[in-house]
Amino acid sequence: MSGRLNRRPSDQIERGRERLYARVGRLAALFGRGLGRAELIRKLRGLTEAAASQFAAEEREMSAGGFAGLAEHRLAHQELLHHLDASLAEFRIDGRDFLIAELGAFLRDWLVLHGARADTAWRCAKAANPTVPSLSRCA
Repeated sequence: MSGRLNRRPSDQIERGRERLYARVGRLAALFGRGLGRAELIRKLRGLTEAAASQFAAEEREMSAGGFAGLAEHRLAHQELLHHLDASLAEFRIDGRDFLIAELGAFLRDWLVLHGARADTAWRCAKAANPTVPSLSRCA
């Protein structure tokens, strides 16, 4: 029973990541659909909130596991959230749809690189300490 409980937060992290990737995909698909500015702003704000929530969950798990790279990982999260806020502000001023497409491409690339770099270090650190629940296998 305790093994299952130890894995649950990691499963939640993985599901949260999947939802975040899906949201980014939906954001890119909004380009050229003729949605109103207020609707696009609402969707961008929702994406920012979802990312902040996901990042906080990851950081809590990393903190509980004593991950040495947490400060750097947290900084990467903060920089992305700042970029999202700046993009939302730019869209409010400019309002052109292509900004949504550019942001979707940027986020997709950022999430892939973030997973390949920072999260791999976390998975490997957790693989070296089997008492800490693993996000996935160390690759």
